[in-house]
Amino acid sequence: MKKKLIMLIAIAALLTQVTILPANTAFANNKPIEIEGKLVNGRVLIPLRAFSENMGSKVQWDNKEKMAYIQKENKVISLELNGMIISIDGLPNGYLLDVPMTMIGQTTYVPFSYMSSVMGASVTWNNQIKQAKVMNKDNSILLINAKPDHSVTLPTAPSQKRLDQLYAKVNEAANITAYTQKRQQLTGYFTN
Repeated sequence: MKKKLIMLIAIAALLTQVTILPANTAFANNKPIEIEGKLVNGRVLIPLRAFSENMGSKVQWDNKEKMAYIQKENKVISLELNGMIISIDGLPNGYLLDVPMTMIGQTTYVPFSYMSSVMGASVTWNNQIKQAKVMNKDNSILLINAKPDHSVTLPTAPSQKRLDQLYAKVNEAANITAYTQKRQQLTGYFTN
């Protein structure tokens, strides 16, 4: 009976040490970084520099051109203040912000929605606590706390530039009639 009791105490002590040590060492160096964002008209805006640098990118601001340049690994992402087009390595790539990059005070904010596609991070959103969890490729974790900010107004209607871009895409996709007309004109030259 004494042997069983001593053995149980030894096993309990061993299990306690085994479970406590890895937990302490695993989370000591991998503590999530928290960034304060803004919740405006249902959009989560994040500070561009704080977010990008915590994702392992370098950020440069060109005050003359009002452009932000984010160097992520071997690519350069550029965004224009009050613009919606994202360029990678100097070329527009089809990514568009749903609201323009905005300056609030001395901080540049971008919509959070673009980060997962452009920065290559996986994102989850907890609507109850208004918090986004971002996991980078190196398993580092950022928490974006989105607090409502009613002092900021975002454009509710798309700009004329954005409308022109959308109309061009629609016209390009809807140009079936021109194709049909050309096919009818050239029918005699092709065999079935």
